[in-house]
Amino acid sequence: MLDDEKLKFLEQKANEIRISIIEMLYLKEKNKIPRAFWELFLRTLKSDPQESCQIVDLTYDLAQSIDQVPRTVIPEMPDRIIAATALRLNIPMITKDHRLHQWERIVTIW
Repeated sequence: MLDDEKLKFLEQKANEIRISIIEMLYLKEKNKIPRAFWELFLRTLKSDPQESCQIVDLTYDLAQSIDQVPRTVIPEMPDRIIAATALRLNIPMITKDHRLHQWERIVTIW
């Protein structure tokens, strides 16, 4: 669960954060994020989608990038897709997953 300090950081950085919309839904369903952050996320998306988010298609090139994410390090395919996206776009990941933190090819936050 996010503590107040992390929630405040995320609120300040809401327009800079890249996150899988599906992952956010999953986190909400599992009660891993506070309701306030989920509502902030939805407001940000709805306010001006062109300004608040970038939709990244799962293209053939991106799919090929998944090979760069070792299954021995990150075994779950959804996590490998997200890691490959971060790697391909050269953006940090917000994650608590210790395996992703240990993988030296991407920058992780949290």
